[in-house]
Amino acid sequence: MSEERYRSLFEYHPDSVFSIDLKGKIESTNPAGASLLNNDPDALIGSSITTFIDEQYLEETKNNLSKVNQGWGSNHVFTIRDKNKKNLWIHITHIPILVKNKLVGSFGIGRDITEKKLNEEKIHFYAYHDFLTGLGNRRFFEEKLTQLLSQARSENITFAILFIDLDNFKEINDLYGHEIGDNLLSTLADRINHFAEDKDLTARMGGDEFTIVLKDIAEHNVQEEITDLSKLINVPYLIRNLEITCTSSIGFAYYPADGTTLTALLSKADNAMYRVKKNRKTAK
Repeated sequence: MSEERYRSLFEYHPDSVFSIDLKGKIESTNPAGASLLNNDPDALIGSSITTFIDEQYLEETKNNLSKVNQGWGSNHVFTIRDKNKKNLWIHITHIPILVKNKLVGSFGIGRDITEKKLNEEKIHFYAYHDFLTGLGNRRFFEEKLTQLLSQARSENITFAILFIDLDNFKEINDLYGHEIGDNLLSTLADRINHFAEDKDLTARMGGDEFTIVLKDIAEHNVQEEITDLSKLINVPYLIRNLEITCTSSIGFAYYPADGTTLTALLSKADNAMYRVKKNRKTAK
């Protein structure tokens, strides 16, 4: 009766259960375990459990198997690839198997936590990124800029912060509606990302305000970059069969000439952008 109860627990457990010998080889597995590894249960017998684990987690897995072989329970997280080459996150608990007080192996009870892990990563991503455009948000920008300032002080590097504000976004939003406005902002973000490439830092600070940090640039070259960016932003946007023209006001601050702190540089760039906007309105 005791053996039948054990067998029921083993076979019908919703999590993957593996019986592993002292060398780390699979002696048996339940249907959930076989399904996890995309294999027949009998075909898995004699295979090393480490065969199925991604290389970056092998050392940790071996350490945990070593602990359990000394009679200690342990648990850890690793990834495997399923038959579709998709990464799965697995949390496994190792439990020693004692027979007549002699350690003969261990059970590995694995749970697929992929969905939980992806949700955690998504929550973390959107804590630092703008939901609409995928660019970094203000929190992301300020943290990265703080790191860059620290690096700049120690390595004597220079950079420019560009503040970008759309001139006529409110009118576009009022005329065509928020859905068109959101599409416009997303397309604009793609252009900003393309302009910055991977070497520079981009962010949406909120509303229709964006920032770019141009690294390792001479101060006399900044205005030329702004001109190129303005031309890119000014190219008409085709959204839902509507051709929309959107212009921008761009101001900048240069490190270290315009300030050496985050607050000073952001304030300087913001004020410069508003001067450009005011001058444009006056010129009209």
